[in-house]
Amino acid sequence: MFIPSGTAVHKSGTEAGSGYNLLFRAGLVRQSASGIFTLLPLGKLAIGKLERLIDLYMTRGLSSSRLSLPVLGTRELWEKSGRWASQAGEMYRMKDRKGADFCLSPTHEEAVTRCVAADVNSFRALPVRVHQQTVKFRDELRPRGGLLRGREFIMKDLYTFDADIPSAHETYKHVTDVYRRLFNRLGMSYEVAVADSGAIGGDLNHEFHVASALGEDTLLKCDGGCGYTANQELAGVDADRLVAETAMSGWQVVRFAHPVERDTRFYEARIPVGRSLDLRRLAKLADSQLDKPLIQLHDAFSVPYGATATPISDALECLVAQAGDPCPSCATQTDHGDGSAGGRLVEMTTIECGHTFHLGQKYTRPLNFVFTDGGNGTVVPEMGCHGIGVTRLLQVIAETLRDDAGLTWPLGLEPLPIVVVPARQEHLDAALAVAQRLARRTLAQRAHAEADETTNSESDNWSFEKWHDYGDIDVDGTAAVVDDRFGKTWGWRIKEAELVGAREVYLVGAHHASDGSTADLVTTRGKKGFTTVEIA
Repeated sequence: MFIPSGTAVHKSGTEAGSGYNLLFRAGLVRQSASGIFTLLPLGKLAIGKLERLIDLYMTRGLSSSRLSLPVLGTRELWEKSGRWASQAGEMYRMKDRKGADFCLSPTHEEAVTRCVAADVNSFRALPVRVHQQTVKFRDELRPRGGLLRGREFIMKDLYTFDADIPSAHETYKHVTDVYRRLFNRLGMSYEVAVADSGAIGGDLNHEFHVASALGEDTLLKCDGGCGYTANQELAGVDADRLVAETAMSGWQVVRFAHPVERDTRFYEARIPVGRSLDLRRLAKLADSQLDKPLIQLHDAFSVPYGATATPISDALECLVAQAGDPCPSCATQTDHGDGSAGGRLVEMTTIECGHTFHLGQKYTRPLNFVFTDGGNGTVVPEMGCHGIGVTRLLQVIAETLRDDAGLTWPLGLEPLPIVVVPARQEHLDAALAVAQRLARRTLAQRAHAEADETTNSESDNWSFEKWHDYGDIDVDGTAAVVDDRFGKTWGWRIKEAELVGAREVYLVGAHHASDGSTADLVTTRGKKGFTTVEIA
């Protein structure tokens, strides 16, 4: 197997932090260009196992069917949703030899809607659950953070179609429950936050975040234990409590402008000193017809003589929340030493790993997706879109699950679960025998777990979680491998196996049986020490 290694890190790795450095040193990834990466054989093994695990949660947990949507998108299709113009800045576009416009799809809402609409015309065909794991392309202005923000990346997309809003909301809840179960399975501490819909749209959105200093998102979480967590872009403000607490700190009047054809409208709002407003939300509050953010005027650019600034009475609703604010939904009583009651918001820097959207009819209506109901009427279905960044998740695992020796993978996701190291060339045959015995043992353990799933009367859709702990060894053939790089010392090879994140590392030398029945167990799930063991 081609496994390059070494301590030298590509110059961009210093910006990407420890997780990317580990992936680089362990021989999983290499950078090809800014925001573009090569998955080396070990990286491909790790991504493959992660993809298969995610696929199990989609198929077994949500009864979804996997498909593959085209990477190339047509201008005609993207114009139907209006995103050919709105997403122009981040699309890779091209023309074919006939001059027709295409793009490398950064997302697939339009494509999947057209696909499903072509064959679903009755309420009896709903609900529909389909998903894919595929390469996406996005023309990032400034790729950074290694695999965290690139121009080419792997995403898992789940698309749901339901007959009405109540069933769509039930589906949404089911999806978020399965996402929680998946992230629990990965063993990472995570937060679920109320989120902004961004370019994809929708009126019900949540993000799944993992805390990291390398993150680009800021979450605000209640310290009072009520469970409130939101992205700072969408976090609410308890206006009544804030007004009471601002009495002593003071208020200020800020003014805004909104340029329109042949005219400029002016607005003003009274807010606490030192606070800022979400200017896009403020524009909608001032006038629902405004489609661009307001422009805040500073002292040197006030309202011109003769013009009138319209007051925005509910501007506090658009305040940007910040750490220390009263929790907008907390009902607990927390003593902060200042006589105030209720929780306070604390700040977290995080990496977004997943996002769930209830899109409503944002795409189904403009793409003319309709079905007949029981009374022969036509109805537009409700749609959902739920994503996970697969390549991003690979680096997040490296960021959060690691020890002094190297990577520590969730069970079943190790690219090389078991590594056998022959001390010298003459010990190779014995090492191969050890590897064969260990592979048979692992296969038997997985088969036993699968059999339990089949025979256990209490088995449910989640029983696969037990047998997946042993990995997809029947698929990738890496249940146990032998490191025969005899140009390196056996000590170096053991350290490399630990760096890669092998679950078990064995050493075979002159004092071990030639039939592979004994070996020294050096590492087992992070515990180190040379212990001679018998292998059945």
